[in-house]
Amino acid sequence: MTHPVAIITTQRHALERGRALRAHIPHSVLYAPHPCCPQDAIPYTSLEESLHTLFRQKTAIIALCSVSILVRLLAPLIEKNARHPPVIALTLHNATHDTPSHTPSHAMYGERDTQRPFVIPLLSSHQASNSLARTIASIVNGVACISTLSDTLYDIAFDAPPEGWRLATKKHYKAWIRRLVNGTPLHISHDDSEGTRLPPTWHNTLRQLSAIKTDIKTDNDPSSHLHITTQWRHVKTDNPNLLTYVPQCLALGIGCESGTDPQALLHAVKDVCQRHNLSLKAIGGIFSIALKRHEPAIHALQKTLACPFTCYSAEQLLTCTDRLKTPSNDVFAITGCYGVAEGAALLGAGPAAKLLIPKHITGQITLAIAVAPQPLKQKKHGHIAIIGTGPGHTAMLTIDAHQQLQACDDVVGYQRYLHLLEPMLHTQQRHPFPLGEEEKRCKHAIQLAQTGRHVGLVSSGDPALYALASLAMQCLQADDSTEPLPSLSIHPGVTAAHAASARMGAPLSYDFCAISLSDLLTPWPTIEKRLLHAAMGDFMTALYNPRSQERTQAIIHAQRIFLDHRHGETCVLIARNLYRQDESLTISTLKDFLTHPIDMLTLILIGTEQTKTLDYQGKQYLYTPRGYAITPPAP
Repeated sequence: MTHPVAIITTQRHALERGRALRAHIPHSVLYAPHPCCPQDAIPYTSLEESLHTLFRQKTAIIALCSVSILVRLLAPLIEKNARHPPVIALTLHNATHDTPSHTPSHAMYGERDTQRPFVIPLLSSHQASNSLARTIASIVNGVACISTLSDTLYDIAFDAPPEGWRLATKKHYKAWIRRLVNGTPLHISHDDSEGTRLPPTWHNTLRQLSAIKTDIKTDNDPSSHLHITTQWRHVKTDNPNLLTYVPQCLALGIGCESGTDPQALLHAVKDVCQRHNLSLKAIGGIFSIALKRHEPAIHALQKTLACPFTCYSAEQLLTCTDRLKTPSNDVFAITGCYGVAEGAALLGAGPAAKLLIPKHITGQITLAIAVAPQPLKQKKHGHIAIIGTGPGHTAMLTIDAHQQLQACDDVVGYQRYLHLLEPMLHTQQRHPFPLGEEEKRCKHAIQLAQTGRHVGLVSSGDPALYALASLAMQCLQADDSTEPLPSLSIHPGVTAAHAASARMGAPLSYDFCAISLSDLLTPWPTIEKRLLHAAMGDFMTALYNPRSQERTQAIIHAQRIFLDHRHGETCVLIARNLYRQDESLTISTLKDFLTHPIDMLTLILIGTEQTKTLDYQGKQYLYTPRGYAITPPAP
């Protein structure tokens, strides 16, 4: 799941620069102080509280303010050896302004740089801050103030290897890099097996460093020299002179019984790697047959190893039958292919792969490992965020929903909803659908996410109430493709019942229920039964989808059922187009509310016998007392 980048402005004149950054930085969200916050930004009232919340959520922070403010506000949250989100300060100096008389002298700083904003990474430099700072500098024509030693001296970060590579351990890294900077000789080696040569930029830089001659005392003591090695074999991590980079060139193939214990699978993988002296960090992908795409144990293993999980159909696995070491007719009878673990490993590692470990059986678990000539290509993991947009106006979006919209690459939804969200959308690709194509929307969102995209599936109100969340989950469960399964998150919105209640007072302040009158998915006898019990129980009742052009009798039947159990003067609220330009709110009675216009954009709230009206300061409100009146016991 992608975390958005927070662009924090602290003053009104910084908004345009914040918008410029948002337009160029994917998944970025603009924040502004409440008094001057425009519609396309998220307001905040306390800079300290907002920074703390974002920091704890591991959200990257770009703050258009002084370094001292960020240091002072975030210092209490910084923990030793913790993985913090990137934090960057951006000065507001503008090249179009005249240089003030109090700026540093040109002789010291250079004439050009005094006219350009400074981009200063403060935390997680090697993880993301330095790269993000350079991106920001290119956008604002600024200067990225990179201060980490390895970046400034060698143009590479030794503790942040290229994609497809991992550092075996960081246990001795700090002492190792200090000794390198101070001139300790460096030697480079690799084991000449598949996938062990670093990318050219890194390889050339390291070769140049190893060629440097020094005159420090350790030069004549090879045992104290520094070493870098690249290999996918397991390396002991207690050597303070050694830095080992592990290529993720191993493909792990898995076959297992349904319901396999996750711990048993993890133990089996560790055992195989230990027996064959392989590094767990060298596993670049997990592969199996499509029958296993929902297997919980494999998904748990995927999270532990932090690598993608890919499935193949039986037909795809059959294409590598001649490369299997142990083909099996019994396996074919069950799965339609002659080998799951070996075949999946070979397909995952590519056409030039070699089968390193043939089928290895531990109980009900079958494993195989293939090695590729280069690190496996890391597929981007897709995600579906099902987002509730509230009753209509963008002001009713929750901050969470707003953030999730910005984190998306694509937004899928009913065309009218996407139009209402337009002020919130910037770099996202829009995928509008006409009314009534809910299943197509869900399947389209899934297909996009399976390509590695971060997709927002938007729904009005709350997505889990008469909306798309449950349908999307049904589609995910029924999906039988071999594409990678996206991760899933659901983000609530303000539903129509709550919005209507707040608009007119507090009618939902006691026990209530919600019933949809649409019989497209629910048989009418079931709806009728629910209406009866709601009426008999004196529940405050919200009626969704009360009347369409074709379905006109349901609301009439509902009125009759309630009139059998409540008096005709029971309060009823008719709410239409909530929080939109043509909003209408009408308080009526149970016997008369059908005389008012009602359609699919209308919500009906039928009160309890104790729901009351309140005339207050020229406006009429509706509320239900907190609890029923109970006669206190005699003293």
